[in-house]
Amino acid sequence: SNEETSTGHCVVVISQDGERSFLTHRGCVEHFSPATHINLPRLLSSTTGTNDHHLHVHIAGYYNLPHFWNGSLKQILQLMRSR
Repeated sequence: SNEETSTGHCVVVISQDGERSFLTHRGCVEHFSPATHINLPRLLSSTTGTNDHHLHVHIAGYYNLPHFWNGSLKQILQLMRSR
C-alpha cells in the first residue's frame, strides 16, 4: 500500500509483567498539517455571530501529528482563544 495514503495503526504489546510497548505506523496522519488541512478563517468566523456553538476544541493524537510539533498548533489555539 502507499504509505502516504494508508490508514495509520498502532499495535500494543504487553509483556507478562504488564509493561506496554507501542508499535505505531502513522500512515496518512503523518501528512496532516495545519497549513493544508485547517481552514482557519472559516473556523474563526464560525466562533462569532449566529454560529456561536463552537465552544470546545478537542485535540487528540498530538504526538502522532509531526506538523504540529513546530508550535503551529499553539499559535492556532492562541488565535482562537483571543477571538
